[in-house]
This record gives sequence, structure tokens and C-alpha cells, in this order.
Amino acid sequence: MFLGYMLDVTRGKVPKLEEIFVLIDKLASLGYSHLELYIEHAFMFEGKESAWRDASPLSPDDIKKIDSYAKSKGIELVPNCNTFGHLERFLKHDEFKHLAECDPPYYEETAKAYRQGVIVVDEAGLNFVDSLLASYTKYFESNKLNIGCDETFELGMGRCQEYCRKVGKGRLYLEGLQKIYKLAKNYAENIYFWGDIILKYPELISELPKDATVLNWGYEDNHPFAEETKKIADSGLKFIVCPGTSSWNSVAGRSKNMLGNIISAQINAEKNGAEGILLTDWGDRGHMQYSYLSYAGICAASIAFHEGAENLTEAKVIAKVNEVFFNDKNSPFGEIILELGHLHEVFKTKRINVTLFNVGLIYEDYPGGPIFMDGITKEEIDEAARKFEILKKKFEKVADSSLVCREMKNTLRLVEVAISRLYQNKNLPYDKVKAYQLVTEAIAEHCALWLERNRIGGMEEGLGHLEKARNSFLK
Repeated sequence: MFLGYMLDVTRGKVPKLEEIFVLIDKLASLGYSHLELYIEHAFMFEGKESAWRDASPLSPDDIKKIDSYAKSKGIELVPNCNTFGHLERFLKHDEFKHLAECDPPYYEETAKAYRQGVIVVDEAGLNFVDSLLASYTKYFESNKLNIGCDETFELGMGRCQEYCRKVGKGRLYLEGLQKIYKLAKNYAENIYFWGDIILKYPELISELPKDATVLNWGYEDNHPFAEETKKIADSGLKFIVCPGTSSWNSVAGRSKNMLGNIISAQINAEKNGAEGILLTDWGDRGHMQYSYLSYAGICAASIAFHEGAENLTEAKVIAKVNEVFFNDKNSPFGEIILELGHLHEVFKTKRINVTLFNVGLIYEDYPGGPIFMDGITKEEIDEAARKFEILKKKFEKVADSSLVCREMKNTLRLVEVAISRLYQNKNLPYDKVKAYQLVTEAIAEHCALWLERNRIGGMEEGLGHLEKARNSFLK
């Protein structure tokens, strides 16, 4: 069984090469042997310049360098290219709209999608997918390939609607996956795909290609890995269990959830015979979180994998973060990182894959908006503010001028802004002038920090969220 890590480098942040090399060094020291860089549009795909022009994309030469460096550290770089859903950054352009399942776009309450899915029951759609794989995979030495195929929200809602009525959404998905899989086999021997959709149609699992590998993902501490891994194992298919760092959509992390999610993934991967663990690190909504918020998850997955899930404790994670990422066993920052990720736990109202700090900060960009904050009380916001002030003072006593401390300081600004927005949403008193000043400072610093570790492309997407927050303090 292998231990792998997947980083989203397409929905906002495209890291500088030197940052990826440092990451590879850290992963190697922690016993990781597998790395994926999640790609939608942020690669220089041949003939697709309109989609990647402003993304500061990875180039073929970049991939070759990353592949070579990872190999020198004992890590296999596996190509990861989505092919069925999550293609809105292509399909929003006129030259690709004809490939979309839905045009005009289809919207649903829980998942706002903009021409998100490509139609793969016709030759044009399949040719598009084939062109992505042909353009991308040739720069990798790996014989593995992750074709994505998750969250096909629009499937059967547009051009395939009539056919979907005849065969059902599950079979429509299966047929699309089978066609993409057949194409992918021209470029790699071992094909991975995300298992969320096919698990909704267990009666069709037996029709999947027998040599396929299912990526069983779930990011909550109560995700039913036990049930899902057994279901896949009983089918005879290979599978990989995929927990997450719980850093995205959070502002400051989700420490308790991260630990529970990783423990469950490791236990059930071992129990039901998984091929490996793939720790995922996503960039939802412009990849606003700073990379240090993933340190704890990266270390936790390593401890669970190498020492056993039963031995994974918060104290061990703190010690490992200090040792590996701060080169100081006595560093105060490992503990501060975990404490940041506990701040949101004062709220009894829970939302999947998100903290209420993140919802509060950018609720205009969530389907349903303020509804996400139903159930929050003044007492909970007050308690969050009180605990925040204690942690802020603790940080200020030990902060230095390092880049990671600047990132932590800006995280604290964003948390404070989020708390003000929660008060605002509940029509409770708060210091509007201070909140406006804080978010203005946070925006300026976020831009500067972004460019320290990442290319400029994608930065505007996250800034748009913060600008909406700032504008709300002017009303």
C-alpha cells in the first residue's frame, strides 16, 4: 500500500516550481511515494490557449522538471487531468460551448455549475477529452493516469436529457466513463477515477472495467468509508482511499475533522485491502487558504500510515509539524496551527466541507447564501470572538518576520473579518470601520503573500470574494 498526496494547482494557485520542489522534499521525508497535481485548465494544452492564457499554467518543461525531481526523491508523479466534469474553465469560452452538456448553464441549489460538464456521448466531446489526455500525459514517465470524472452535476440535464430518460442517469454516467476509460488506456496502463458517482449506482459497479482503480473520496470525519470500501472490495475492483487535509473552504482549517477523516480512511483502507491512501488538498473558491494550513494534514496522514491510525494523536501531529516544516521541535507554530483549526468548533451548526468562518467571509458566493448561517447564535459568535482574541495574543507573543508568520497573521485578519460578517448577517452590533480596515489590509497582504509562493494567474478569483466582503461594510 502506498501513501500519496494530491494538490489542486488549477482553481486559483499555480505554485512556483521552487515551492513544488520544497513540497516534494517534505513529502519524501514523511514517507510519501506518490504525487498528483490536479489539473483542469492550468496546463499549456495544445490548441486550448483561450482557457489557460490567464492562468499562469504549468508548461511541458515544468512537468518534466517536476517529474524528474520527484523521481530523484523516490516519488512517482502521476498525471491527474479531469475529463468529464469540472471543465467550466474551458466550456465558458465560445469555441468550446458546443461541447457542454448544458448551454445555457444548468443550476441547482446545492451546486452552482457553469457549463461544467462535457458531453461524451458524441464524437466531438470524446475528441476534446482525447486531445486533453494526448497533450498532457506525454510529459510523464508514470504508467498511471487519474481521469477524474467526479461531480458530473449537469449530466442528463441538457443535450443528453432525452437519452438520459431512456437509460437512466447512472447508465448514462457509466457509458461516458467507459468511453473515456477506453481513450485513457491509450496513454497509461493503470487508470484511476473518482468513485462518488458510480457509488450512487451500486448495481452498475460490476460493469466497470475490471482493471480500473476507484478513488474512494470523502472529507468528513463521519464519511462512510467502512461501507464504501467494503462495497468496492466486494466487487473485486482495486481502490484507493482519499481523505483530505480539511484546509480548503475553511479560512483557518478544521483540525478535529481532519484527524477523524484521516483515521477513518486509514483504518478502512487497511481493513478492506486498498491499494493506497491519497491525501487530497483542494483549492475550492479560488484557493484562498495558505499552504501552512495543510501541514497538519500532511503529517497526520504520514503518522497514520506509518505508525498506525490508532497511534495518531494531535500531540504527535504538532511534534511532526514542528520537526518537518519548522525544523524546530520546540516551535510554537505547530500548536498554533492546530488551535486555529479548532476555532470554528464553537458553532453547533455544522456544514459539510466548510467552516462557518468561510461561509461568513464569502457567503454571497455560496448557493443559498445566508441560509448557510441559519442556527448560529449571538452567544456562539461571542465565544468565537473570545477564543480568537486569546489565540491572536498567543500568536503575537511568538510571531517573527518569516513568510509563514505573515501568512498566519493574515489568516487571523480574515478570521476576524469573518466574525464581523457573522455579526453583520445576524444584524448584531460590530465595529464596521474596523472590519473595513481589516479586510482592506487583508486584501493587500493576500496579494503580496500569493506572489511569494505562486504565479500570478488565478489570484483575481479569490480576491473577488474578499472585495464583496469589503463592499458589504460600506452599506
